[in-house]
Amino acid sequence: MKRHRRTTPVLTPISHLGQHGPVNDARPANHSGEAHLRPPLALVTAVAAVLFVFFYPRLIVHFLDEGNPWASYLYQYGMGLVVFIIGLLVILRSGACRPGRGRDGFWLGVLLAGFIFFAVLHAVWIITALKIPFRGEGGF
Repeated sequence: MKRHRRTTPVLTPISHLGQHGPVNDARPANHSGEAHLRPPLALVTAVAAVLFVFFYPRLIVHFLDEGNPWASYLYQYGMGLVVFIIGLLVILRSGACRPGRGRDGFWLGVLLAGFIFFAVLHAVWIITALKIPFRGEGGF
């Protein structure tokens, strides 16, 4: 037996009706009456991420030597920051985390504080390794 899906018409509030039907409020008109064409945020983010991934390591190697301990640190946390920001954009835009709702603001703060905490901890570790002498003989 075939079941038919019942569909109900979508009612548009009177305030959103134009002269020829529903008005699309997504793109405001500019002074000439044409719609603004803005690229979607995902496209802009993707292009910026690809450019960053291409140029950032080259800048690090250009300004620091490959053997410099700060080069790997900057690479790791620079690339990690890009992935982290894209992930935050995804959870914020999808509504999975809304800072004004319940404890979502707290957990967003935990995410940010965690990234900063581990970046600082790693930086302190590198500074400690560079500044504290280690003889390397005789053991403990």
